[in-house]
Amino acid sequence: MPSQLRWGIGCSFCWGVDLMKPKPVSCRARSTRSGREWHRAGRLTRTLKFEQLEEKRLLAVFTVDSFVDQVDLNPGDGVCAVAGGGGCTLRAAVMEANAWGTALQPDRIVLPPGEYLFSLAGNGNLAGDLDITQSMVLVGAGAATTAVDASGLDRVFDIRTGNVEIHGLTIRGGVVDDTDSLLDGTGGGVRNEGTLLLADSVVTGNRASRGGGIGNYNGTLSVQRSIITGNGDAATQSGGGIENYSYYDPASVSVMDSTVSGNRAAVGGGVNNHAYDGVASAVISGSTISENNADDGGGVANRAVYYAEQGPLASLTIVGSTISGNVGSASGGGVHSQATSDSAATLTIRNSTIARNTAAGGPGGGIHVIDSPGTTCTLSSVLLAENSSVGSGADLEVASLSASYTLVGTPGGHNLVNEANNNVVGVDALLLDLADNGGLTFSHELASGSPAIDQGANLDGLYGDQRGSGFARTVDDGSVPNAADGTDIGSIELGQVGAAFDFGDAPESMLVGVTERFYPTRLAANGARHRVVPGAPRLGTVAADPEVDAFPVATASGDDLVGFDDEDGLAADEIILTPGTSMQDVILTHDGGINGAFLNVWIDLNLDGDWSDVGEQVVDDMRLASGVSFTSLAGVTVPADIATGTTFLRARISTEAGLGATGPAIDGEVEDFALAVGSPPAQVADLSLSNVVNESNPDLNETVRFLLSVENSGPVPATGIEVSALLPFELYYETAQASMGAYDDFDGIWMLDQLLPGQSASLQIDAIVETTDPVSFTAEIVASDQADTDSTPGNGISSEDDQATSALGTCLAAAPLHVGLNRLRYACATPGAFTGFVRGSERGLTTFSEYQVTVDVADAEQMAIGIADTNGVAQVFFELNEASIAEPLLIQAFEMFPAVRKGNTLSLGEAEQFLHAVSVGGGGASLQQEVVQPTVVQALMAWHASGVDARTLRQLAGVSVTITDLPENVLARASGRAIVLDHDAAGNGWYVDPTPWEHGEFAGLPVAGHAVNGAAAGRIDLLTTLTHEFGHLLGLDDSRQVNHVMHHELEVGRRVLPEVSIVDPHGFDINRDERVSSLDALVVINELSKQSSLKTDDRFWHGHPNLDWLPFDTNMDGYLSSIDVLAILNHLFRERISAGEAEYVQFGVPGGRKEVTATAVDSVHAEITREGIWRALCLDSDVLVGHVRDKVSGSLITSHNKLARFRGTSASDGFLGVERGSLLNVFDMELLPALDGGMSQGITSEEFSQVKVP
Repeated sequence: MPSQLRWGIGCSFCWGVDLMKPKPVSCRARSTRSGREWHRAGRLTRTLKFEQLEEKRLLAVFTVDSFVDQVDLNPGDGVCAVAGGGGCTLRAAVMEANAWGTALQPDRIVLPPGEYLFSLAGNGNLAGDLDITQSMVLVGAGAATTAVDASGLDRVFDIRTGNVEIHGLTIRGGVVDDTDSLLDGTGGGVRNEGTLLLADSVVTGNRASRGGGIGNYNGTLSVQRSIITGNGDAATQSGGGIENYSYYDPASVSVMDSTVSGNRAAVGGGVNNHAYDGVASAVISGSTISENNADDGGGVANRAVYYAEQGPLASLTIVGSTISGNVGSASGGGVHSQATSDSAATLTIRNSTIARNTAAGGPGGGIHVIDSPGTTCTLSSVLLAENSSVGSGADLEVASLSASYTLVGTPGGHNLVNEANNNVVGVDALLLDLADNGGLTFSHELASGSPAIDQGANLDGLYGDQRGSGFARTVDDGSVPNAADGTDIGSIELGQVGAAFDFGDAPESMLVGVTERFYPTRLAANGARHRVVPGAPRLGTVAADPEVDAFPVATASGDDLVGFDDEDGLAADEIILTPGTSMQDVILTHDGGINGAFLNVWIDLNLDGDWSDVGEQVVDDMRLASGVSFTSLAGVTVPADIATGTTFLRARISTEAGLGATGPAIDGEVEDFALAVGSPPAQVADLSLSNVVNESNPDLNETVRFLLSVENSGPVPATGIEVSALLPFELYYETAQASMGAYDDFDGIWMLDQLLPGQSASLQIDAIVETTDPVSFTAEIVASDQADTDSTPGNGISSEDDQATSALGTCLAAAPLHVGLNRLRYACATPGAFTGFVRGSERGLTTFSEYQVTVDVADAEQMAIGIADTNGVAQVFFELNEASIAEPLLIQAFEMFPAVRKGNTLSLGEAEQFLHAVSVGGGGASLQQEVVQPTVVQALMAWHASGVDARTLRQLAGVSVTITDLPENVLARASGRAIVLDHDAAGNGWYVDPTPWEHGEFAGLPVAGHAVNGAAAGRIDLLTTLTHEFGHLLGLDDSRQVNHVMHHELEVGRRVLPEVSIVDPHGFDINRDERVSSLDALVVINELSKQSSLKTDDRFWHGHPNLDWLPFDTNMDGYLSSIDVLAILNHLFRERISAGEAEYVQFGVPGGRKEVTATAVDSVHAEITREGIWRALCLDSDVLVGHVRDKVSGSLITSHNKLARFRGTSASDGFLGVERGSLLNVFDMELLPALDGGMSQGITSEEFSQVKVP
């Protein structure tokens, strides 16, 4: 390992420590994010409030315990294990983290010391490189002891998406020789298309066409405290160490406190920043780029050279760094920058040293900038010396630049003048050799008497020089006149020994009311401090950085304001320290180093400004094993009488035992954290829900029984309980029986008035299974009058105990399809039985007479035969290529000889469809599940209005619509029978339209429009998104037409809907007599009279099992109401009843004809309130009658006299005189045909005056 960088080395085992029970626990530790991620979320306000977290799921920690290269047995089951009991391999752990993790809660993979060698050649996660498709954190025991080697078979890591962190690894042996494909030929050690943090690691001995060590392709890459060395070769086209490549989309790389040395490429031997029709940005800080070799840009190249339609921009910034000993065989030994007239390349260098580089075949030994309208060069406090070239500009070759406080050893190749703008030109800088002058990287120190001393400027206000916070950026030599502030020109400051200790950062003086508190933090107060030693124990996973003295601030975040970000030991955020309770979910992360360490923790529990009172040391010399581990503070109880406000926690780790809250330590780290103290908790209930099915693998049309149970384990009674238990579309409701309360199968709500402490209630639901596909039934407690200790009603979080799911059809399972070998697993066979697997692409039936079985696949063909093991599990494998992976695939399995058991139908191969936001926003409120369903209804209705068959849409009513955190700018995706929405619309926020049937906010509809103001203008329209995704489920592909609902992108404030088809009048022929008449309106009225006041369903459809209710819902709002009657009347009138129908139905309107206007419909709709919903649904509503008379005078249904004669009723009895619900007696469904015939003579003029208007 090159000596320029030093780090901690340690073993990495997963231990969980409970203060009450100091013993090892499962490596699937309950946590939230990595400590580093928690720190990033609140860097400057790291106030921790200790209370119970809303846990989304268990975060998995997969500890690798095998060095062989084998695949996981069952990806997605949360268990890292290979076949045959072979333990957890690195490949298996990555496969599990891909399947198990989430973007918000990435899983962690821990690699103990050793060599992890690849042996499986091929593509995909089953072979070749390790494909990473989900956020995760990989932690090695240190780059000196932990190596992942691709053995020349492929690259090492291929990061497709997600936020990924790699710590403490050596990555080597990766080879990618593809020179034709841009993407495939990128990244020998690592290819990154997501967001990658590489820290405390080594990337060496890799090669590729582009990016021998690391290829960052349209991704975000951060390299910290690492070494990139010995990568690339003569065949590497660009980026021997690191390639940052922007191809239309942005690409960015940050190299901090790292060394890039000994790499080789044709362009950019160390780093190549290349903009190809996009924006590529690179920032190098606190780093050394040395001894790299290329034709152009031996150290670093910055290029925007393609004549692009968008005009590419390559931006390179170098701050506090050293570029030394690099060779450009053509030009630009240290740095090379170029751009065409249609592109731009900006070069900015500050407080850096560029020395002893060589341009062996052209100009610009130190810096070479090709002159063009698109290139700019800005230098500030830069030292360019002892570089060489065969052409002009030994140190600097550039036609025009902006420079200040800069030293250039040679005068040629530039237009700088000595002493102008405080520049120093044509002098000997008196540089010493590249050496270890302290800090993490090598540097050039100035000799005594150098003309660079005190002639620079610290325009960025840097605290430390290249070596870090332990070395001040500005040290004024009083004997030398200053050019500005006394800063030396170049990357480091002369005459410093350097800081040696890491300090805490709790505030030394804090006024609370009239009381001032003093925490001992600074050196003068004997504050806690640890000597920074490579490989020593640490809090979190990032090694401590040294400071000259502490930086105490009120939020205990001062340590992060200097040096690098090392405060990552406490994995907690926004948690309240609650009096009288334990510190739930407070977890310290630590690395015990090579030989283990001691942990001590203090909390100021009486808020008096110290940690010296009895009981304030909550962890006392706890012995920690080597490697990464975790300590929970759940065993610590907060005093019941603690005052509200802010207190502070101090944690110290060291190989030295017996440490106090102050004073020095020989090694390790100290971290301080601010804690918010809240009020005592209120008395709460504790409701939990279970959901058990009697048969998890039923046959088609079999009846299954679900048993739901709610229990109150809390200390107080729970009241106002509502449980959502709505059966999915594939399960047909039969009966239900509740031990307490009432269940309504229409809306799926089980209501319970009260559960006493310790009391439980049960609900039994019987349903018929109408599918062979896997289906799940989820129930959740959605309302309660009391708060709950460990869950929130109705939040949709599956890991909480108020939600429970029963899954049906789980015999046959498979992981997501991929190119290569795929596995099928049938888990319901008799041990030893032969099991047949068949495949096809269409649903239906196929009989295999030889096995006496009929499968539920129309075009089924035999696929494979497996033999069930002792557990009744049969497995087979099949292979897919690129052409066949997206084709629909139906699979079923059954026992053979004879067929005694048949499994569920598995639907695979349905390609996911994504809808993207045009831009990513700054963050929006998370979408709640309960507000989605009304928009789902309207999205389906939008397709209905476009002419899609109603029965087809009914099949989509049961699709799953879920909410999660989708990557980057993805708004939604559709696959199979599921739609997934991003929780905050790619940071833009969702517009949930309270009136989705009306589009007044969006100018330009009915097809496409924009919102120019209001809430809709700045958010993503949920209705358009759901309509788009249902379009995919209807078989439509993405469109490039911007005004088409299937356009692949959606911008904020935009609504796009399908074109509305011309309405077929016969769509209103409800009674199916091949004509549209007033009787169709009467059918609606009759059905309305049957509805109770509570049956306003928010599902797509609900109704009589033997009656097609869909045409009744004329306004497509998901339920029947008087509005539907108005709509039918309006339609009848607008269509001007034909002559053939006139003999059956006649309209007479005194003074002319008037249509039912939208205003009339809206006014009736406005009357539907929680208190008066029956009035709006029933014919005898005074409110409805008044509105209809006022707004729709003259619209006639039929003759009261005719009806009176038909039923033998008096003319004084009429529609408006009946009692609530009595219409059922007047117009029974079976009497409608006779009534129709009885009206065949039409309405006479004499009868006209007696017509009543409902």
